[in-house]
Amino acid sequence: MALWHFEIFNRSDLPDVHGNEVLEDIKELGIDTVEAVQSAKVVLIDADFDDLFAKKVARELLADSVCEDYHIGRTSAPAGLARATLIEVHLKSGVTDPVAESVMMAIADMGQQCRGVRTARKYVLLGEINDRQRKVINRMLEHDWQGYLSTSKYAKLAKCS
Repeated sequence: MALWHFEIFNRSDLPDVHGNEVLEDIKELGIDTVEAVQSAKVVLIDADFDDLFAKKVARELLADSVCEDYHIGRTSAPAGLARATLIEVHLKSGVTDPVAESVMMAIADMGQQCRGVRTARKYVLLGEINDRQRKVINRMLEHDWQGYLSTSKYAKLAKCS
């Protein structure tokens, strides 16, 4: 039994639009110490295939070769001067994951079976944040919050009054 961990991210010469949107949302929370956000799609596949087939899945199924790269396994935070915080957000148990279902069917069409597929999002926040800020950002990402930030929205995210 093997759990394959795939990370799909924008090519380095292209802007990370999703990461930039998350950075804007973080700035709206009043957290100005985060300098950049890098985002990646994560796909976890529970299957017994070999390295060659895993590369084929990543290259032909998961990543768009025009604008994305992939990594098989977990990546770490980039080296550099800024402190990096990693946050990985998974769907809650019981929530339908149509992307995972599609990946499972596509792998079957490629002649292999898998026991399960889950998807997530990974964020690398570059900059200094404290524990409370990390918790607020994590809640924001879990709830896929977007848009105008009111006092009541912040209170809900920060779980304060």
